[in-house]
Formats: sequence, structure tokens, C-alpha cells
Amino acid sequence: MLNQELYQKDPTSNRLANNGVAEVAEDRSEAALATLRYELETFVCDGQYEKGLERILWTYLDNLGSAEQPGVWISGYFGSGKSHLAKMLRALWVDEPFADGATARNLAHLPDSVKDLLKELSTQGKRLGGLHAAAGKLGAGANDNVRLTLLGIVFKSADLPEQYHQAGFVMWLKDEGFYDKLVVELEDAGETLAGELPHLYVSPVLSKALHAVYPDLASSPQEVRQLIRAQFPVVTDVSNDDMVRAIKDALSVDGKFPLTMIGLDEVQQFINSDSDKAYRIQELTETCCKRFAGQLQFVGTGQMALSGTPLLQKLMGRFPVPIPLSDADVEGVIRKIILAKKTSAIPVLQETLTKNLGEISRHLRGTKLDHRTGDENVMVADYPILPTRRRFWERVLRTVDTTGTVSQLRNQLRIVHEAAQANASAQVGEVVGAEFIYDQISSNLLQTAVMSREVYEHVQQLSIGDSSEQTKSSLLKLIFLINKLPTDAVADTGVRPTTDTLADLLVTNLEEGSGQLRKEIPRLLDELQDKDSLVMAVTTPSGVEDRLQTAESSAWHDEYRRQEAELKNNVQRLEYERLDMFKGQCQAALRQVRLAQGQCKEPRNLHASFDVELPKNCNSQLTVWFQDGWSTNEKNVLADARNQGNTDPTQCDWIGLQERAVSDGVDGAELRLTAAQDLKKRLELILEGEAPYDIFVRWKPLEQQSIGWNPDLNDGVRLNIRPFMTAEVLRHNKKPKLNIHWNKDRGKDVESAPWCRLGLEYGGKEGDRINDHHLSLAAKLSAGISMGDQA
Repeated sequence: MLNQELYQKDPTSNRLANNGVAEVAEDRSEAALATLRYELETFVCDGQYEKGLERILWTYLDNLGSAEQPGVWISGYFGSGKSHLAKMLRALWVDEPFADGATARNLAHLPDSVKDLLKELSTQGKRLGGLHAAAGKLGAGANDNVRLTLLGIVFKSADLPEQYHQAGFVMWLKDEGFYDKLVVELEDAGETLAGELPHLYVSPVLSKALHAVYPDLASSPQEVRQLIRAQFPVVTDVSNDDMVRAIKDALSVDGKFPLTMIGLDEVQQFINSDSDKAYRIQELTETCCKRFAGQLQFVGTGQMALSGTPLLQKLMGRFPVPIPLSDADVEGVIRKIILAKKTSAIPVLQETLTKNLGEISRHLRGTKLDHRTGDENVMVADYPILPTRRRFWERVLRTVDTTGTVSQLRNQLRIVHEAAQANASAQVGEVVGAEFIYDQISSNLLQTAVMSREVYEHVQQLSIGDSSEQTKSSLLKLIFLINKLPTDAVADTGVRPTTDTLADLLVTNLEEGSGQLRKEIPRLLDELQDKDSLVMAVTTPSGVEDRLQTAESSAWHDEYRRQEAELKNNVQRLEYERLDMFKGQCQAALRQVRLAQGQCKEPRNLHASFDVELPKNCNSQLTVWFQDGWSTNEKNVLADARNQGNTDPTQCDWIGLQERAVSDGVDGAELRLTAAQDLKKRLELILEGEAPYDIFVRWKPLEQQSIGWNPDLNDGVRLNIRPFMTAEVLRHNKKPKLNIHWNKDRGKDVESAPWCRLGLEYGGKEGDRINDHHLSLAAKLSAGISMGDQA
């Protein structure tokens, strides 16, 4: 009996329809529906998937009819199944129908708890307006415009054009009752509405057909085109109200809005490090969640939990329901999708494994990966991969996979699927060798500098030789992988590259056993050492171990590159360590600052804040709010400053950033720094208020004039902004110039006015209402004005 006859689905003909990667999109093509059907049939709804669906559905039903429907955030590492879960939720939500009458809920094997919640969802849908679901990626269109991209996803889910103006035109046709007539008219002309919509403004066929079915619209087809262009223009953005209105118009049926789920895939990738995008998503979801009586729910996905980065924390209020995914259910998914066995074949396989249990149980004896009693319960499910080798693969992947991509669910599905394919034509009892994992990850190891090119090329050259050289190649693969396993006291597995261990991992034919292989391996290792100079035997407390023979400098360099690659690819660790160093430097710099206020030199303490938001007590203490320049940047800081408005007292300073950029040699930074420092000096002159940067008010006597920048709003904007004009902070010398008269006002002052005779000093007459006059600080202070008077 061949191995391929054991499986419910023959691995040689069975294909991963989606290559282990779920794509969340509104695609109704035949190929997309075939893939969706495959994914539903193989959907393993237990563990975290079961709990995730239960919580999402329960949360929605519990908040149905409330003022706001909380959003859901599905998080997990690359390939953990976030998109797959969102895609299954979308199909199950609307019970996606197929051409043969099957539906999503019938195809998927669901637990009773999830079935009951979906049934209740359908019951509420019949009562309130039906069910609807839409899903897609925010970065898929509309030039990163969040509102228009969301509308494109919604429109496509409702079988409308994705473009806003085209969808508006189609919805207008349906509302006016001309849609079906227009479709028929276009078909009679040999065209389709979908084919003419991209040419909406210029299509003579479309305008002629519309004029034919709606002659009262305009006097001619040419005028019809003009009306269409005027009524449905191309837009680059829409308001929140327009967005909400468009969603309701697109999805409502007979005036009722359906129970709707909108899945937004890869939200974190779309945001990246742009705080402006995070703000727009926050605004969009907040608007929608509060405007549909709890009938619209957002489900977003991202690699990290919302608490993982300062930028994502801004979305926590909009996506308060977390659904974290990990690798806890990977083994179960693989066993059910790839390795599921026929019921009739299980006794044959069980008998074979039991017969060879002696050979199996001796593998890796004395290590932490050796045979365990519980392995007998999963050997049939894991076959053709022995439990000891599965544990070996897991440890290897954790150690050498610095990018984290090989240990993904999607890639593990692929690896096991290819292992089953490679082993399919062998007789039952022939298992997969442990070195198989090397072939799946070697390219990645080479790219990430975990393995040197020298080792890689030696292995490749031997692998294309005769059977003896191929066995040598397998030995090199295992020696390399074993030597990468940690040997410290905590993580040590006890696996060493000895002859017995290599034989345990290489044997594939359980019936023949490893006896012959154990005799052959020492000879091959001797050849690898003496003839090929590729390995060297080292005596250790564990016995004689074999190591790859490389130059010391090459080994050191490889280790350095490995650690460097590991740090670069561990984004979270890099971010935390960098942030800790940044905080330490900033706090050390603040401790050197001695700040005194006023003439009495009152000491003031500076308080550092590294939070995402400005501290609430910033009005009662002097706070220095640091933005680190990695989770945000100059563009984002300026965007946040603009969002705060011109009445916010917060001062946003980025000179320090430019100083660092100058020291780093960033192009253009020196010019920006010079401009910033010049602006800073001019602003300081305004704050000081020495002539000519003072505020002069002609109807106030000398003792009532302000010291420094201390404006009185009752004096009017013109006088208060004059220091900014004088310091050329406001660009009044650029076109168009500000139409402000500074010299004097019309009319005459009475003799009792404090500056009645000022006109004589400027060659005018007594009573001239002079405004363009400057008073020195010394003159004001001599008149008895003090800072206390200004408070």
C-alpha cells in the first residue's frame, strides 16, 4: 500500500488552492469562488478561530440597536491566519451561496456554538433589513484616501462600480427606475453598462441610450453628457456626511439598512508610520459606528495588538474587541487540512507503526525531543512525519528563522504539504527524513546570513551526486541544523551531531530500520573530514561530535551577521531598545536644565512625557513632550500640530530634530536648521517686546502699554500682529500683500488723548492718530510698569 492511498485527499493531486494565503477582497470571479469554497471546506473552526468567531458574533448581537457598535481587531504574526479568519467571517456572515446550491455555512464544519450565533444573526437580519458583508484592503485604491477606499469596498460588495461618481450614477438610475431599461437599450446597441461606465462623460452610446429611455432629461444626447458631468463629477475626497449617505444609499433595501460587517484587512500595514492615516481611520470608524444604530461593525487586522505601538494605540477606542491569534492551533490545522487519513486506512497505518515502535522509540533517546508515551496518540495523525522529527523541526525553526516567516501557519502548511507529496509514492512505513526541513528553509537562511554561502554550495554540490554523495549532503544538512540549536542550560535540547543522532534523524524506512545506516555513517563522516575537508570530529563530554569545518574568521563573521540580521528583523525588540535609549538620553539632558521664572527667579521643574498623547496635567506643570522620530516623524508632528488648531497653547519644536539631521549629514537639514533658528530668534524678539517689536496702543497712556508680548484682544487684531509683521514672521512682503494701514488712522484725537501731540514728532499735526510708533522697554519700565502689572 502506498502512502498516497492513506490520505483523504491524495497529496499528489491535492493542491493548496490559495497557497496557504487568504486574500480578503470582493471578488466574485469563478476562480475566486472556487478558492473560497476550498477554504470553507478546509476551515478548521476550533481553538482560537472558534473563540474568535464566537466573540465577534456575540459582541455584534449584544450591541445591536445600541448607540455604537464596537470594532474588532484581529492581531497575530505574519501568516497566523488573520486574513483567513476575516475572510471566513465575511462568507459565513451572509451565508455565501454557490452555483450548485451549497452555502458557506453548510460547507464549513462549524461548532454548535458558532452555528447558534449565526442562526441568531440571520433571525435578527430578517427582522431588521437582511445581512450584508464587505471586505477589502484600505491600500488597494483611491490614492490612500480612506473614505473613498472604504466606499469602493462597500460599492463593490453591492455590485456597484468602485468609483464614487460611477456608483452615484448607477444608484441614481436605479432610484429613478431607468436602470433596467438602460441596460436593455445598451444591449440592443451591442454594448454593456459596465463597458460604458469608464467613459461616462464622453460615451455617445450611453448618452444616446439614456436620452432614449428618459427623453425628458435633456433635449439631446450631447446635453445628457453635460448633465451627467455636472451631476456626477470625479472627486478626490468626500465629507463624512457624504460617506455615510453613500453607504446607506448603496446598501439599504426598501429603506432598511442591513446588519453589516465591513472587514478591513492589513490596516497596520496601511498605516505604517503615518499618524495622519491613523487619525483618518479613527475618524472614519468613529463616524460610521455612531451613525448606523449599532448595525455596522468594523473588523480590522494587523500584525500587532493595538497596544503594541504608540501609533496603533490611537485606534484602541475604535477597535476595543481584541482577537489575538498565535501558533497554538497550527498542528491541528495541518493534521485536518493536509494529513487527514481515510478511516479505512487508519488500521493498516496503525499496525505498521505499532510493529516498528521499537525503531521509533529509540530515536533521540536521552534528549528533550525523544519519544514520549503521548506520541502514540498522534503518530497516525502526524504520519509521515514522526513526532520526534516534528519537535526537531519546531526547535530548528525557532532558532534559525530570524524573519519569523518560515514558522508562519501558511508556510508550515506548504512545508508539510510538500513533504507529503515527496513521500506519497513510497510504501507505507516510509517516513520523511529530518533533513527535509533544510531544503525548505536553506534559501532563507542564506539571505538572512544564518548560513554562509560556502556551506550552502558544498551541500548543493553533493546533493546532485550518486547515492553516497547524497547521503553526505543529508549529513551536512543535519550537522548544520543541529549545531544551530542552543546549548545553554535553559534552552539546551541535548541533541548533538553524533553518529547515533544523525542515524536517528536520517532513517526513513521503518521496516528496514537504521542498522545498516548506522554502519555506513561513520565511513561517510570520515570521508567528509579526511577527503572533502568539510567536517571535523570534536571530542566532547557527550561523545565525538561532528562540526562543519570553516575558518574561524568566517565563523565569527557569520555569527556577527546572524545577530545583526536577527536584530534588524526583530522590529519589536529594536523599537523597545531604541525607545529606552531615547528616553534615557532625554531625561539625562533635562536633568542638566535649571529653569527660573520671573524677576524673583522662581525655580521650575521640567517634566518629561513620552506618552502618545499630551499629558492632561500639562497646564499645571512645565512638560516637555518628546516624540521619538521613529514611531513618528516631522511630517506627522506637523500634522498633529495642525489638528490641534491655532488656539492650542502647545508649542511644537523640531529644531532638535534638524540639529541631529545635520550631524547625520542629511541632505538639506543644514538649510532647514538655519531657517528654524532664525525664526526662533525672531519669535524671541517678539516675546521680549523691545522696540520695534513692541505693541503700541495710541489710546493707552505710557503706564498702560504692554511689556513684551502681552496682547489685549480689545485692542484689535491689527495692533496685536504688528510685531509679527515687523519681525517678518508673517510674510507681508509676499504677494498678495496685506492691505493694512500702519501709519495713522483717519480723524483727530482730542486734547486729552494720551498721544495727542505725537503727530508733531512725525511731521504731522497735533491730534493725528499715530499708530506706527515704538516704545522702548526702558521707557515703559521707567513709567512704573512691571511684570506683575501685566499678570
